[in-house]
Amino acid sequence: MKKHFLNPLRALTLFTAVIALVFTMSCGEDEDPGPEENIYEIVSGNEDLSTLKGLLDEEGLDGTLSAEGEMTLFAPSNAAMVRLLTTLGLTSFDPVSADIQTAVLSYHLHTMAKIAAGDLTGTLTTAQGELITIEPDNSEGILNTGASVNGNITTSIEATNGYVHIVDVVLVPPTIGGVIVATLGTAAQPILLSSAYSNLATAIQKADAGKPAEETLVGALISLSASGVTVFAPVNEALTTDLVGSLSAAQLDAIIRGHVIPSNVSPLADGTYGTAGGTEVVVAGETVAGPNETPYPIVTASATASTNWTVYPIAGVIQ
Repeated sequence: MKKHFLNPLRALTLFTAVIALVFTMSCGEDEDPGPEENIYEIVSGNEDLSTLKGLLDEEGLDGTLSAEGEMTLFAPSNAAMVRLLTTLGLTSFDPVSADIQTAVLSYHLHTMAKIAAGDLTGTLTTAQGELITIEPDNSEGILNTGASVNGNITTSIEATNGYVHIVDVVLVPPTIGGVIVATLGTAAQPILLSSAYSNLATAIQKADAGKPAEETLVGALISLSASGVTVFAPVNEALTTDLVGSLSAAQLDAIIRGHVIPSNVSPLADGTYGTAGGTEVVVAGETVAGPNETPYPIVTASATASTNWTVYPIAGVIQ
């Protein structure tokens, strides 16, 4: 019988090839394919972020979070959204002005880098422009805005274009948070937050700029809310951006104070009432007129009220 012997060099080559094949197959099995979804897709697919997704869609931020790049999103859970609504005395974010919604949502996004939870440290500049501080030497990733309750990261998910860190609070920019905290539960709150009165809010900010707090319109509304106040609040269609832009701070201050009655007229009753501006208004049925005697409709069905105050939307500017 003929014996066949394998050439030692060929045997070594074959052995090396087999080992390399096994090693390659082993590595292929263990290799992490990496994330497959972008930030927006992760938010969209997570039931606990459905409220956030809806707000992102409304404000047109879905494209930003789908784009290529390196980003870090702090994503408030549905429970966090509910807690904020409860604090504000709202049942949905629909009444909140679009500008405020966009600012708050953008405050949750860092667009300069994708940062894993373990690497979060120091301060981050947000897409809104203000800072978030990550508490030093804290492995749990506590987020401090200086305005809202500190936030905790509960879950982190890597995306193709960054990281999604789910947080247990809605992070509020300091400039907005300061106003919300100061006006919470007062007649100023629905005026400054509502989409229906965004032009009035701009007018108040213009009138109050540079003044001590006790001389501002916001300060007056906060103070009067403790004892009783009624505000006939012009809606955006009446108090236009052009009108706000054409008037000086002093003119706006006088006009707006002419819409404020230092008592709570609820339910609405006919009569003549003195205003915080030293003028008088006349309520007749569901209309209100000022010195020029032009009656403007009062939309009583859309009034916002608390124990000591009422804000009535009106379709005009009392002068």
